[in-house]
Amino acid sequence: MLATATKAQPTADMAVGAFRRRADGEERSTKMPGVYTASGLANACAYLDGRIRSIAVGSALVSRRVIGETRFPVGLAYDEDTLFWARVIAKASVAVVRQPIFTYFVSAERSDDRFTVRSAGRFLEWRLALRRLRSCGIAERSLKVREGLVALKIARVHYARGDFRQGGKIPQRGRGRATGGRERLALHALSIEGHSTAPVLGFGRPTATRLMASRPDLTTIWQPAMDPQAHAGR
Repeated sequence: MLATATKAQPTADMAVGAFRRRADGEERSTKMPGVYTASGLANACAYLDGRIRSIAVGSALVSRRVIGETRFPVGLAYDEDTLFWARVIAKASVAVVRQPIFTYFVSAERSDDRFTVRSAGRFLEWRLALRRLRSCGIAERSLKVREGLVALKIARVHYARGDFRQGGKIPQRGRGRATGGRERLALHALSIEGHSTAPVLGFGRPTATRLMASRPDLTTIWQPAMDPQAHAGR
């Protein structure tokens, strides 16, 4: 199907398909590919911002010419695929396939484990690799947004496992890395109630608003794709 998509769209340098995701043996959902524009750089920025769905390895077919010397960064504990795809997307035109290409198996525990070992050190190593994307012409704002998103993910894992000391440290590294228009500000706050954690809270939730007022050390992340109106009343 991927090869057929590139033939149907001869100018495409790569094709990205949907995939089914199974976490811990349970099929969660079918992940559809994102909406790509004619601008490779704009697509790469949107990919880092989280406005285009992550590409699962195996769900994409890429021209050898476009890949060139681009390789997965070595020595990183996580998110190396994102850095790879951002480089590729920045110089590619993309065709999409809406049918699932394969089933992606993931262990939530193993995935989260990556964020709990040498958290600060691994984050700094990853951030150094992230900043090398400047050579692709990717906007500084998108690099900062990605940094904030990953910092928040690390903190979420620590809080979920009861490690409040480490969880409280990591967001400081990503604090202020993603900012934007107030009309589309999404508050992602970690609610700590009686030394337990609640799920990440979305835009406009009263508990999130109160928590952000009392805990300025927590990270706020701006997600342009998130429409506050869509979250009203939830």
